[in-house]
Amino acid sequence: MTTYGYGTDIRQNQFGSNGVFLLQSPPGPTNPYAGATTTLQSTPGGVGTMPFRLGRQPLSTAPFSFNNVVPGGDGAPAQFYNVLMPKLTRGVLTGWRAPR
Repeated sequence: MTTYGYGTDIRQNQFGSNGVFLLQSPPGPTNPYAGATTTLQSTPGGVGTMPFRLGRQPLSTAPFSFNNVVPGGDGAPAQFYNVLMPKLTRGVLTGWRAPR
């Protein structure tokens, strides 16, 4: 996935840690879900459902959009699972310690 970082509040589309029920238009000239604002996701305990806010329309329910990023919604932030800087003390490898 390539994300260039343009825009604010860029999030994964219909993706959550509890599982999201996919709401997506079939391929074709019209999108019957273009006005939708929510779908369902499972509760953290897994025994019920709760609302999941969709991102900006029509991007969040367009055909084949489940693996894209969209502005807004309850999905995970686009860079959430990227590790840009590893959490390690380099002194462990080089013998050097940062001054305190």
